[in-house]
Amino acid sequence: MPELNQTTNIEILGEEYKIKSDISPEEVHKLAHYVNIKIGKIRNKARDIPLLRMVVLACLNISEELFAVKKQLDETQNLMEDETIKILKLLDESFRLSAHK
Repeated sequence: MPELNQTTNIEILGEEYKIKSDISPEEVHKLAHYVNIKIGKIRNKARDIPLLRMVVLACLNISEELFAVKKQLDETQNLMEDETIKILKLLDESFRLSAHK
């Protein structure tokens, strides 16, 4: 497990947090900004729901995005593996043909 060697102060929904992380403070600030944007979008659409519910909905939205990206990555990796196998078979065939000449 990476060492949590950096502390970064961030603000989410007006609350300050000290975050210990192994990523750069700039990245932590980007993440906090993204979370604030997601919560803000929900807040703009449904001002009357409790704050905790807004945060949970934001977490679900972010999770949905993450799962979509992971699915796309898996599909791309599978496609690359399939194409690599095809290329290796073609190369193998080509080498066998040139060896018989």
